[in-house]
Amino acid sequence: MADFNEYKGVWVFCEQRQGALMSTDFELVSEARKLADELGCEVTGLLLGDNVEGIAKELGGYGADKVMVCDSPLLKDYTTDARGNVIKSNGYKRNQDRVLVFRAGLINDFRLSDQVHLSLDIRYSGIDNHKDEEGDGWNRTSHDLAAFLGVTYLFNKREWSAPVIPVCPPAENCDAYRARLQAANDRIKDLEDQLKDCLNKPVPEPVVEKAPLATIYYPINIFRLTKKDVGLLEAVAGVMKDNPDKKYVITGWADNYTGNDKINERLRWNRVNGVKKQLIRKGVPESQLDVKIDNANLVDLGDKYAALGRATTIEEAE
Repeated sequence: MADFNEYKGVWVFCEQRQGALMSTDFELVSEARKLADELGCEVTGLLLGDNVEGIAKELGGYGADKVMVCDSPLLKDYTTDARGNVIKSNGYKRNQDRVLVFRAGLINDFRLSDQVHLSLDIRYSGIDNHKDEEGDGWNRTSHDLAAFLGVTYLFNKREWSAPVIPVCPPAENCDAYRARLQAANDRIKDLEDQLKDCLNKPVPEPVVEKAPLATIYYPINIFRLTKKDVGLLEAVAGVMKDNPDKKYVITGWADNYTGNDKINERLRWNRVNGVKKQLIRKGVPESQLDVKIDNANLVDLGDKYAALGRATTIEEAE
């Protein structure tokens, strides 16, 4: 049977997170120091983890006589079995007492008024050291109760200055805009259809009005030909003689803005007969020539352009 008198000392299990000791470790080591002084034994810190050897010396300043470090990559992530096996294999070999450490606390904030706020922090820590499992030894428990009270007073400020977050107003009803957009799209579609129909229409053949072979103009109330007119008719006669199978129509014109019907009719016949005689003199067979007069205006643009209607036209017969 084991001799429990050999089991001495107070153990503190020290927690660490990512290679840094927790603040509660220092409080527990301090309380363990008080208990160990009453019992006349040592305080041993137990530090488990991966790459934690460098932080173990920090516990010495808070009352730890020695620190047992188990540094292994296998202890990087917490598992109950791994840490339990380390404590069991090391603790009992070194005849340490069994230690139970617990801690509790309460933190709250009270708003007494718009100006005064009260904060309360109550902490309780305890270490229970059992030496003799059969009741023949001693059992000591160390307790530590601490309370922290804080008061905040707002001098010229009554409200918390939170960042102003703009609140977007609800979106307006856009049905009218949607309807207008749809109407515009329909109109565009209709115009596109009209354009397509227009582009697909067959292009009519252009109607080209046949121009007279020649036109001779006269001054008002004149029917005689000038030398220039005779030269022009000589060229026209050459065309007619080169096309003996074609017939030509000579039409006499007079404007209706001047003179009277009797005078204008005489002018028309004198002008058309004068042109016919000149063409016959140039060798054009009379059988190729037809003459007529037209009582309308050759150019019906008003009396300002009456001079354009005093003429004789020569056209190829249809």
